[in-house]
Amino acid sequence: MTFLLTYLLILLAVFLLQRKMMYFPARFTQKQQEEQIASLNLQPWPSASKLHGMISKIPLVDAKGTVLVFHGNAGAALHRTYYIDALQHLGYRVIIAEYPGYGVRSGAPSEASLIKDGIATAKLALREF
Repeated sequence: MTFLLTYLLILLAVFLLQRKMMYFPARFTQKQQEEQIASLNLQPWPSASKLHGMISKIPLVDAKGTVLVFHGNAGAALHRTYYIDALQHLGYRVIIAEYPGYGVRSGAPSEASLIKDGIATAKLALREF
């Protein structure tokens, strides 16, 4: 009986804490983010006030296309600059999308919020480029 009760308590804890076990956002203050963006030679995209991601400050002339990168469930867009380094050398403009609740963006990460924001970010990239 003790084993069963312990098992049920563990299941309940996992159920109640599952969102904390799924998303691992890195959070920054506005100042921290601005310092990191400057040190990595990036700029907020499409603007600092309407941040949806990061893009290189180095403009590409005659880019082959635009690659929109969704970085995964941990960290932040600023931790994925290696995508820009690799793909920009191949002639692609790279946007590293930032999720709601990650970096300096407000909101809370959830499946619904990430999908909704991802669609909005992709549409914005299509309109802009």
